[in-house]
Amino acid sequence: MSIVRNNPLKFVAVLSAAVVMASCSADKQPDSASQSPTQAASPSVAPAAKPIEALKGLKIVAYGPSATKAGEAFNTQPDGASAVWAKSDRNLEGYDAAIWLDGVRLGNAGISTETVTGTLPAGETLRAGAVKLEIRIGQNGELLSSEPVSITVE
Repeated sequence: MSIVRNNPLKFVAVLSAAVVMASCSADKQPDSASQSPTQAASPSVAPAAKPIEALKGLKIVAYGPSATKAGEAFNTQPDGASAVWAKSDRNLEGYDAAIWLDGVRLGNAGISTETVTGTLPAGETLRAGAVKLEIRIGQNGELLSSEPVSITVE
């Protein structure tokens, strides 16, 4: 026996109640498949640009590695890249911050509060001497630079 054959009105009432309850849910967000391309592509609120003046006098308070050997990989990542990190004296989230070594922006920039990370591609190494490490702000590092620190490469 099915519900439809025994009592079609009860089935319709239960189905209607379920539809009404589902449509009353305030927390339901549409999934991206049900959105039109323009809805999915445009965020509802654009992030506000942070003032660069808040970073004037930026200092690096910790970093790694502080020393390494010339021609060798360091802080090796699973893909073979060498990782560098630097912690600043203030929050960098919301800024285009990256690590620069001797004037070259490192790839794979990551920012977590005060810490910025970057990598040298697999196979690239540092030459002997002092390597200048900076945190720079801006796609080309043009907006602001931290006070530099040095990585000793033996």
